[in-house]
Amino acid sequence: MALITSLPNDTTRVNTLNALLQDLRNKGEYTEALPYAAEAEKLSRELHFDKGLAAALHALGTIYSYQGEYPKALEQYNASLKIKERTGDKKGKAFSLNGIGEVYRKQGDYPKALRYYLETQSIVEDLKDKKSMATCYNNIGLIHSYQGDYTKTIHFYTRSLRLREELGDTFNIAGSLNNIGLIYHNIAEYDKAMEYHQKALTLRKIIHDERGIANSLNNIGNVNSELGDHKEALKNYFEALAIYNSKSDKRGCALAYNNIGTAYYRMGAYTEALANCSKSLEIARSINSLDDLRMANISLSQVCEKMGKHSEALAYYKQYIQARDSLVNQERTKDLVQRSMQYEFDRKEATTRAEQEKKDLIAGQESQRQKIIRNSLLAGISFVILLGALLLNGYRQKQKANKLLEERNTVIEKQNQVVEAKNKDITDSINYAKRIQDALLPKKELVTDLFPESFLYFRPRDIVSGDFYWMSDRDGKKLIAAADCTGHGVPGAFMSMIGNAFLNEVVNDRGITRPHEVLDQLRHMVIRSLRQADEESRNRDGMDIALLCYDDRTGIAEFSGANNPLWMFRKESKELVELSPNKRPIGYFKGEGLPFDGHTQQLKKGDTLYLFTDGFADQFGGPRGKKFMYKQLKQLLGGIQDKTMKEQEALLDNAFTQWKGDQEQVDDVLVIGIRI
Repeated sequence: MALITSLPNDTTRVNTLNALLQDLRNKGEYTEALPYAAEAEKLSRELHFDKGLAAALHALGTIYSYQGEYPKALEQYNASLKIKERTGDKKGKAFSLNGIGEVYRKQGDYPKALRYYLETQSIVEDLKDKKSMATCYNNIGLIHSYQGDYTKTIHFYTRSLRLREELGDTFNIAGSLNNIGLIYHNIAEYDKAMEYHQKALTLRKIIHDERGIANSLNNIGNVNSELGDHKEALKNYFEALAIYNSKSDKRGCALAYNNIGTAYYRMGAYTEALANCSKSLEIARSINSLDDLRMANISLSQVCEKMGKHSEALAYYKQYIQARDSLVNQERTKDLVQRSMQYEFDRKEATTRAEQEKKDLIAGQESQRQKIIRNSLLAGISFVILLGALLLNGYRQKQKANKLLEERNTVIEKQNQVVEAKNKDITDSINYAKRIQDALLPKKELVTDLFPESFLYFRPRDIVSGDFYWMSDRDGKKLIAAADCTGHGVPGAFMSMIGNAFLNEVVNDRGITRPHEVLDQLRHMVIRSLRQADEESRNRDGMDIALLCYDDRTGIAEFSGANNPLWMFRKESKELVELSPNKRPIGYFKGEGLPFDGHTQQLKKGDTLYLFTDGFADQFGGPRGKKFMYKQLKQLLGGIQDKTMKEQEALLDNAFTQWKGDQEQVDDVLVIGIRI
């Protein structure tokens, strides 16, 4: 401080201030750095010192970014970028572009963040700047990790780590180790995740990187929580929160509060969970961080559901869906919606432009009319002839303007017709996809052919469905399945078509009919086809399924399930028997080599069986806006056992419709009922 005070107000003082700023930023002392940044900016402007001003503005952008003041951060970064572009500072331009990308990443705008990172990559690779290249590769990997593309994530993280190790950059080596640990966490390799996070924490303690220490503690807490050690996780989270608070790191605080709330939720301490998750949501709203809004809202929805606050649970769940959908990779699931939005935008833009032109023409006519009246009054009787000529000219102009308006209205109408036609094309495309899906699915009549006393209640949320049913008659054995794929709408429909095709191959082509063996084969085919066997490219796509095989010659039923059970109501004893599934999906899961369990039951005439997905039980509604829940579904089915299967289907539909009321349908619904 004394050294700076003694320096004259020249470029040397600016450079010294900026060097001090960099040191304070590296230490996470953002609040302390602000006055120095402000002084460096002010003095640089007075001296017309472009290089110093660009550095000071960039430093301010970084400080605001870490404090969650994202609009201010973008303002400073963009101001710095303009100076660097004007002065031809390519390396500085790359820094600013990277900083802007960081802000968009923190706000959850991943496509825009990736665009800035890729622009940065192009510059730093031309400059052969290894340190900046390492930073850029790391950031690009981070964006791919958010999209679940772990192959590209590991590719870029590894490139970044190698460069940092070549440079001996301890600070950023720790960052790379941390990020690799996060990937292992995402694929449920918790031992490896803990190993990498501990390595990162050790390096960060050596170099006294307090903010990095907080991040590592937070990540270690997440691993402990997944392993069931919630008390140790809370200890990690509170240590991290204390550091985030000391650094005025709002996003870090939002993350820590949500993690603390989640830990309390898992321990059954719902009041503490509600308080901490609410703090997280408040901060996330203040900094407009979509990712933190998503996490806080789903946590609060779960907590409120447990506390019996069902209307609040539904409200938070809707906000979670809104934030989640804003973060989805647009290239994977939003293409049709984007096209529709673009057509709508073009239509509105054309309409707005034409309306403005119409207003301008009318305003021009009014101005001309006033001019004519004014000149006429001043000219008097002696200019009556001239006035008549002017009025005639005005009339002709008005006629011409009206004709022009008619032409433009015709153009607008044609544009509206084009937009409507294109929107119709999109809807027709989705409806065509539905026809393809319907063609692949067995006809509903086949259910009654296989099981004369049965029903199939199928109610997709969108035009096409992620739930699907499947059935087959092989070697005298009747097989039927109810499956729920990841996603709904178009993405879920693609997965349902894959599942349907694979089931046909396993049962009809290979002749495998025992349900647990079918599921083993199905899981293997899904993992292979979606490239989930490669540890670097795993995604979580797959399906839950309940599969029944019944031999009416022996009366023996075999069942196997992936997350979805089978319910059986015995006619004689009136009891409900639940055949439990394995708690793992068809697709990648830690412990993927474990075989599925098989259940065998001797059935009697009059026994009733139900296979279903989770859509019915998860529907929000009723007088308090809560979920229907499996308990109530059991009671509903138990109370209609004296009804025919067709009557049961109608009663189920009525119960679902009444419960849903004015609420949105949240998922696809599928229930299959069979009476022996």
